[in-house]
Amino acid sequence: MRHRKFELKALSVCLVAALSLMAVAAVSAQAATWLESGVTTTTTLKVIGVKDSEHWTLDSVAPVIGGTLEFLCNELVFQDGLLFADGTGLAELELKGDCLAFVKGVKQVACSPKEPVIEKIKIEQYLHEKEAYFLFSPDSATLTFTVLQFGPECAFGERVEIKGHLIVKDCTKEPLVDKTKHLIEQVQGTALDLEGHKNSLAFGKNAMTLLGSEWLELESKKTWAGHV
Repeated sequence: MRHRKFELKALSVCLVAALSLMAVAAVSAQAATWLESGVTTTTTLKVIGVKDSEHWTLDSVAPVIGGTLEFLCNELVFQDGLLFADGTGLAELELKGDCLAFVKGVKQVACSPKEPVIEKIKIEQYLHEKEAYFLFSPDSATLTFTVLQFGPECAFGERVEIKGHLIVKDCTKEPLVDKTKHLIEQVQGTALDLEGHKNSLAFGKNAMTLLGSEWLELESKKTWAGHV
């Protein structure tokens, strides 16, 4: 009986320890939030995009063509942006404005993507070596951002998926500073690892980079910041 009581006591201690760890994990997962006018928000904030770059480029190197592949669009529209009190967000990105395809610098009319090119994204905040970053992920279980559609004569086929993750930074390195606008762009390269998430944007099986920058501001025009 003594042995049995000891086992029960040990089991109880283990359960308490496990529940404590779960509580700590839950706190850690909910640590991120957003600030509005310097105060932690308890409501959903609406965020909009303001144009910065003259054009946006989806840049890749495709082995099948033995060189560079670029899709150039005149505008990226950040719309339906929502920042939630738990530090996450949702938005819709639309690449538009005479999107053109270039292979080795030569325009390919048949491979210019059909518009609109719409990507629905989830937004999460991460702190890495005292620097804050935003992770943009597809708002879908398949990790598909969007499907580019082309003409029947395009060498890539008529449909190619764009999948993966985007790590985004504040260009001024002040994502946690309360400001009316934050300028964002994709971090370049794949060295940065946010808890197992790296830049993994891909055009089919080929790595791809999104080049361009955009201002983000609240619809209310108040100051705002990330907090993680």
